[in-house]
Amino acid sequence: MEFLWYGLSTSLCVFVVLAGWRFLRVRATGSGILFRRLPADGAHGWRHGALRYSGDGIEFYKLRSVAPAPDLRFPRTGAEVTGRREPGAAETAFMPAGVRIVELAVRDRRYELALDAQSETALTAWIESAPSARQERRFRPLDR
Repeated sequence: MEFLWYGLSTSLCVFVVLAGWRFLRVRATGSGILFRRLPADGAHGWRHGALRYSGDGIEFYKLRSVAPAPDLRFPRTGAEVTGRREPGAAETAFMPAGVRIVELAVRDRRYELALDAQSETALTAWIESAPSARQERRFRPLDR
C-alpha cells in the first residue's frame, strides 16, 4: 500500500512540474488563440491554446495539455492565408471581443484561427515574408 502512495505522489509531482513548465514557457512567448480543423460544423471544434513562431514553422500548444512538445506544427513554406471572417453568433459566446477568424491552408489541410488584430498582423507578415520553396537553396558540405 505504501508503494502505491509513493507512485501516486511521484506521478502527481511529475504532472505538476510538466504543467508548470509548459504554462510558463508557452504563456511567456506565445500568442493566445482559438484553433480548429476544417471542415467543422457550426461553433464546434474550437480549442484554446497558444501559437508560437519559429524560423521555419508555427507551433500550436493546446491549453489543456501538459506534453512538453507542441501539439501541432505547421511548416512555414506550406502555409497560406486563404480567407478572413468575423465570428458567427454562436462563436461570439465564447470568443473574446475584437477577434477575427483567419482561414489557414497548410499543404492539403485547412484550419481556422481566431486571433486578435496584433496576432493576425503577425501571422500574415510571418507567412508572407517566407521564401518560396523554389528560392530556398540547400547547400551540401564541401568535404563530401
